[in-house]
Amino acid sequence: AEEGGCRAYITSGERELRFGSRWAAEFSLGEGDVFLTQRAVFTNDRRPGGAAHPWMSWSNAGLPAQADTAFHFPRGSVLRHDSRLCEGVDWETEGARTQADVKEMTGFFWKTPDANAFGAYTPSLRSGLYHVADKAEVPGIKLWTDGDDRKWVDQYLQSGAAQVVEIQAGPLVDQSIKAELAPGDTVHHTEFWFPTDEPLDIYELDGRLPRVALRPVSEVPHFGYARAEDVDVWERLLAAHFADAPGDAPAPPGVGSNMWAPSGMPQLGEALRWAAGHAGTRGAAALWEFQRGTWMVARAAA
Repeated sequence: AEEGGCRAYITSGERELRFGSRWAAEFSLGEGDVFLTQRAVFTNDRRPGGAAHPWMSWSNAGLPAQADTAFHFPRGSVLRHDSRLCEGVDWETEGARTQADVKEMTGFFWKTPDANAFGAYTPSLRSGLYHVADKAEVPGIKLWTDGDDRKWVDQYLQSGAAQVVEIQAGPLVDQSIKAELAPGDTVHHTEFWFPTDEPLDIYELDGRLPRVALRPVSEVPHFGYARAEDVDVWERLLAAHFADAPGDAPAPPGVGSNMWAPSGMPQLGEALRWAAGHAGTRGAAALWEFQRGTWMVARAAA
């Protein structure tokens, strides 16, 4: 958590293992704000000349739902995904108005929305949440609901718990699409969440997109790997390799350990070769070579 000027920030993130890229989710409140500002930052740390890699991002807010939960989403053509896949659904004439209208787990993706604000409001709870963003940055709009499908709800909630609605947004128009992040590049987007105890007009909300002064993207914190147990053996191996100290190298993970050399660590290939060459037994050397082989395959696929 940080404070800058009249704005407070909370940021979380990690460096992921597959590609070695970094992401950060920054949430902030300015003095007098009635909304939460969210900014997502993605960085491909690979050096220029390296490989681009695919990325996608969706913000997902889960809300408690009742039969009277109203869906306030823009008019336009929608893709509906339930037990069938239906394209070209007209939301104004064919769309669900409330949670009670949905009889099975269903996702809706907006293809041609006439506004870039949306939300859900439950009169019986006097509670709702709305989202708005610049369409040039965050054009993706999705509604997911378990509807009245009790057997699905009970799979992930305690029996008898309330139903759930998820309102989602992203910089891509649906979740089947990925973009590419070039080596050394950073991308970011900003969006806004409005909690409320009364229903809001999404078209009015769309017309008053907040203008906020955020800290420079370069000042958003960078994070390391999320779980020490995933990288401890590999970081100790790299340290031993860089110091050319075979005695400091860890034992290789066993075949059944389910520990794999992360493809997002670009210097690990040489370290694994070095470890195999300095192993005390043929069995240890074979395990290090086995890890190097899986690392090479993952790097090629990346």
